[in-house]
Amino acid sequence: MPVREIDANEIDWFDILPEPFVVLILGMRGAGKTALGHLLLELFSDQGCRKPAYIIGFPPHKRHLLPPWITPLDELYFPDNSVVLLHEAHFYLHARRSMAEQNIEIDKLITVSRHKNVDIIVETQQSFRLDRNIVAEVDAIIFRVLELMQEKFERPEVRWITEMAKKAFEPYIEEYVVKQDGKVIGRYRRIKPEALKRAFVYGKNYVGMYPHDIPLPSYWNDEISRAYGELREDRVERAKQEDPILRLVLEDPRYLDLLEVAVRTDIKKEKEGWLDSIGWEAYEIGATGPEMQKLRRLGVVKVVYKSNKHTGYKLVDRERVKQAIEVAKKLLS
Repeated sequence: MPVREIDANEIDWFDILPEPFVVLILGMRGAGKTALGHLLLELFSDQGCRKPAYIIGFPPHKRHLLPPWITPLDELYFPDNSVVLLHEAHFYLHARRSMAEQNIEIDKLITVSRHKNVDIIVETQQSFRLDRNIVAEVDAIIFRVLELMQEKFERPEVRWITEMAKKAFEPYIEEYVVKQDGKVIGRYRRIKPEALKRAFVYGKNYVGMYPHDIPLPSYWNDEISRAYGELREDRVERAKQEDPILRLVLEDPRYLDLLEVAVRTDIKKEKEGWLDSIGWEAYEIGATGPEMQKLRRLGVVKVVYKSNKHTGYKLVDRERVKQAIEVAKKLLS
């Protein structure tokens, strides 16, 4: 079948996203993911005249900033014949399901929502934070400007698409290798302002850069934009109050790295049969004496072996530590 031409002016979001749809918006922080999510919410609901509009994940104390045609929801719920924006989706659809019971039903909810004529707009930073079923079920993936090395961290299912998006953004991004004394010590990039008006789409009906400049929603303002940052700060503060391990890793991310290594080392020693008798030493996870003392005071590790030259440790509650790491990563993303 010959490929025919169509003028870019004949293509818009309604052509790219046939309803009902599930669309995933990815990109770096500050790239306009949330603003695009709000724009699609406004377009497909026609400010509530065409379909009711709902948003999940908007901070309660800032809801007065939203126009009256948007209804905030406090739970994962997709009303019939509606448009729903799910902000910071990895808090609800996280790939590791041990954190919340509601995560178990997300893939079913999306399937049901399609039969209920619901447009679902899912916004997050990276697809690796989402369940692989969610990634497989979306009708389109929209990329705003990506992180410098984002393709290295994506799920295998979307990594090749991420590389396509990165190439499409090349005209809007200047990348450099950084040299010192003749040696390459890093990479640096400058993002051109026009990049923030662009998006790469990989969908069932369209693949390529969106052919028009992307405006802000009609009701968008700095207060709405800042509201999401405040929501993140509130979540971090609540987490610090709820768990001393979370407080530790959120206030000093070095402990996040140490505990990730500790979990891997704990598992390794257990498989080798040495965990309960000899354990692992501080140097094996890259920790100093004072850092191990702090972990002992918090009840994170305990001594299982001690001699004049060696002290062996193990995690007191490995699952609790893994859970704290998972929550911290979500909050810091």
